Amino acid sequence: MSTTPNLNLELVPSNSLQPWVAVNDALQLLDALVQLTVESRTLTAPPATVSGDVGKRWIVAASATGDWAGHDDDIALCTAAGLWRFITPREGFEGWDAGAGERVRYESGAWALA
Repeated sequence: MSTTPNLNLELVPSNSLQPWVAVNDALQLLDALVQLTVESRTLTAPPATVSGDVGKRWIVAASATGDWAGHDDDIALCTAAGLWRFITPREGFEGWDAGAGERVRYESGAWALA
């Protein structure tokens, strides 16, 4: 599978029988990362979510548990009630922590105030 170099968006393979799968996946990633705003970066356990939370994002805090275990510092994207997709940040990612009212940046392997 070929991907783009920066966001690792899956490229549609030639002669693909279902090209919309890769395209929809790429659009979901773009939607999550462009103008990144997270609900919080202090939670270690996933919040209870409902269908209205689809598209909301959180930065997973250190020592995460439950469905978030093993995803410290990842961006947790709610894809359905109680379902998560994790995006590993890359150096220089920036976003807004709406809960804290602070701008954050991923530098040297950690999220910090920007």
